[in-house]
This record gives sequence, structure tokens and C-alpha cells, in this order.
Amino acid sequence: MNKSILIVEDEFIVANDLRLMLNQAGYKVSGIVDSAEEAIGHIQKNKPDLVLVDIRLKGKQSGIDLARKLRVDNIAFVYLSANSNQAILEEAKTTEPYGFLVKPFREKDLLVMIDIALYRHKHSLESKLRQEEHLQKNLAEICDEHSDAGQKMLRIAKELQSFMPFEMVSAGSRPLIDGQFNDIGYLRIGFDEYQFIGEKELLTITRLKKQTLSKIVDSNNTYTKPSVNNEASSLQKLLFETFDLQSFMIFPVTLNYGLSVHFFFYSRQRDVYTGNHIALLNRLKIYFTTLAEAMIYNDTSSTKKPKPGYIDRKHIETDLRQEFKGIIGSHHLLLSALDLAAQVAPYNTSVLLLGESGTGKEKVAQIIHSFSPRKNASFIKVNCAAIPSTLMESELFGHEKGAFTGAIENRKGKFELADGGTIFLDEIGELPLDMQVKLLRVLQEKEIEHIGGSLPRKIDVRIVAATNRNLEKEVAQGNFRLDLYYRLNVFHIMLPALRERIP
Repeated sequence: MNKSILIVEDEFIVANDLRLMLNQAGYKVSGIVDSAEEAIGHIQKNKPDLVLVDIRLKGKQSGIDLARKLRVDNIAFVYLSANSNQAILEEAKTTEPYGFLVKPFREKDLLVMIDIALYRHKHSLESKLRQEEHLQKNLAEICDEHSDAGQKMLRIAKELQSFMPFEMVSAGSRPLIDGQFNDIGYLRIGFDEYQFIGEKELLTITRLKKQTLSKIVDSNNTYTKPSVNNEASSLQKLLFETFDLQSFMIFPVTLNYGLSVHFFFYSRQRDVYTGNHIALLNRLKIYFTTLAEAMIYNDTSSTKKPKPGYIDRKHIETDLRQEFKGIIGSHHLLLSALDLAAQVAPYNTSVLLLGESGTGKEKVAQIIHSFSPRKNASFIKVNCAAIPSTLMESELFGHEKGAFTGAIENRKGKFELADGGTIFLDEIGELPLDMQVKLLRVLQEKEIEHIGGSLPRKIDVRIVAATNRNLEKEVAQGNFRLDLYYRLNVFHIMLPALRERIP
């Protein structure tokens, strides 16, 4: 195995038991520490593949504080806790852990959870690398195009939409001179619809006079480094009030002769931007520099700016736009969910769809399948709540002739029918506990076995699951297996209720 694991546990007996179990399973224990501070020092010297971290530790910092550091450093971690009440799960969830173990646990539970955590970390990392590589390729093509700066900015913004949330994006040269407002921006009004916002449009919407806008512009700040802000001033305050915005991020690009271009990303959610977003923009800085040079040195007069109104996204296939238009609503939370669906569709990552009944989970699942490499294979729908518990195993995994009374012929199950394609497990929260164990084995081993059969059958199936239940609460109440939850929850999408979709 050769995977190294750091144990962060303040109870020596528990930590020593963990060490023995891990060594016996072939893992390398890089160390045992009892505080977050000591763990950080250890990680700086010997970066482990995974960290087992107790939530309560010695010292001033908790395991959750350490987990935030591990998330930034892209190190997989699994929580250890003496209980699984919902409050702890909710707090732990904010750090996006790769697993959660409740004490006391069996050796088998520990090894299964570590396997799941390493699997999720590997696939999450690979997926992010592939997505960012694809993003950079698209941005390079946009920058090489012979189009004006305004059109390039819009296309770059659309490429970034699924990587960072924003309802409005704008850019302009700094410092602003004599109250002249030359920023160009785009307000998102649909999944693939954007409205151009320039000086003329801003004056019309706000009903301000040009002289008043010039005074606001004169008092605007100039930034020298990327930053995340939630408190607006001057121009940002005007945009906040006009477009119901809550937070913004600035990414300045410095050019020659003291000139710079400021790129602004605005969201209707508070505290939505993090250092990870700035880190991504820094990795993409070469493309923003090219765009900034086009804005400064090329003609971006009103005759070349995109016309105000609705602009379609050229690089997304028309039928994808049509598919999403079948989903009701244009609220920013819904648009963010659809962005995630478009982002994850091309990959084989398991997806967990969350939301109330009637929010379009099945429609989103179909879209994810239709725009994946598996689109020409089967899309099999399974309503877990509609299948009697006595027939569940046969329906999912199939049976052999004579396996039970009434089994008059061999029959393939839903998983076998979905081989090479996608299986949609709707209402997964209704699955009985005994079937959860069997489903977990299928996900781990990637093979099924017919009832009455003796030979396992390998399958290649993408899992898209959905539920209207709060699975964290179900886990806390003992109704849903924690290890299955983390296996399914590799990539989750929350669909807002219909009542929340009115902007």
C-alpha cells in the first residue's frame, strides 16, 4: 500500500490501537500527535497521504481547525468522534471531510472509511486537475481569437462560471481619471443569458445623472492586490444596492506605465469567495493579462462593445441550453446548481442530488447522463421508495432461475442493465439498511452477484443518486450508513425549492 497516515488523537490507547490496525493492514503510520499545533508542525516536515483527526484535541485548536488547514493543503482527512449528533456533523461538514468515524468503531469500519477517503480524494483531485486543464485550454483559445475585448471578457466569464459563483462580473482600467466610467460588465439573468452593463445601462437602471455617477466614481478605491470583500464602498455600494449583491472579489492586473485593469466578481451570497478562488485566478493570470492588454491598448469603444441584451454562450451546445431551459427558475442558487451539473457531466464522478420533491432532480440526472461520455449507453432509473423490500435485491442485482419461488427465468437487475451507462437511484434515503450494506459492496468492488448465483459479475456504472431527505440527520439517527453516505457524496448538487427560485 505504502500510504502514510498521520494519527491526531489525544487518547493514547485509541491512538495506539489505530496504529496497530493500520500497520497490520499495510499502511505506514507517519506519526501520532495529540494537538492541532503539533500536527501542523509534523505535516510541514512529513506530508502524509491521509490524516485521522479527532475533533476534540489538546491545545487551543480543535480538530475542525486543523481540518481547515488540511483542506487548504489538499490533504485527505477523516474525522474521529465519540458521537454523531447532527450539530457535530453540520460543523464538520463545513470543512468538506473525506470521511467520518464514530467511536467505538470496528477495524473493518476503519479500513473501509480510509479506502473511501483515499478514493474520494484521488478522484476529486484528478477531476479538478482535468477540469482546470480543460479551462486553461479554452481560455487560451479565447485569448487567441480576433474579437474585441468585451466579447472576450464575456466568454472568459462564462468559462469561469462553474468554477466560482458570480451574478455579475465587470472590469475596467484604474486609476479612474476625472470621473470617467469606462467599466464594462455583465449581469447574469439566466443559465446562459447575460445582460451587458456599461455606463449608459447603469445610468438608465439607477436613474442617476452622469454628474452624480462621476462623483461616485471619483471616490472609488484602487486596489493593488487580489482581495475578498464583503463591505462595499462607493461604486461597489451602488452596484450592491442596484443588483442586490452581497459580496465581491477584486483581481487587479498591473500593466506597463502604471496602468492596471481591475476585474470584479460579484455574488448575491455573503462570504462566498475564499482564498481558493484567488489562487485559481492567480493560476489563470496570464489569460487575464492578455484580456487586460486588449482592454487598454485595443479599441473598446461603444461601437465595438457587445450590444446590450441577452447573449447566448457559443461554446455550449444548443441542446444543452434547451435541456436546462426545461427547469423552472432563474434564481442564483438554481443557476449555481446547474453550473455544477454542467461541470461534472463530462466525468465519471458519482453525483448526489439533494432537494425537495419536485425540484427537478431526475431532469438534472438525465442531463448529466446526456452530456457524459456514457450518453450512448443506458440510463436506468430506480425509485428506491417504490420497490418492496422483499424484491429490492432482485430488482437491483438480478436473480438466477429457481433462486426463489416465482423465479422462473434468469433476470438481469438494474445495475447490470445500466452496465456502461448511468444508474439513477432516486429516493436513496429510503433504502433499507440491509440493502445499503449490499449497495456499498457493489460500489467498492464494482461487481454484482445474482440471487442464487455463485459468480460475481463485473460492472461499469456511473452512480447518480437523489434524495429529499437530510442524509446527515438520517446518519445521526442511525437510518443511513455513514460509509455509504461518503461513498455517494463525492460530488453533491443542492437544488433549491421552487418557492426559492423567484429572484
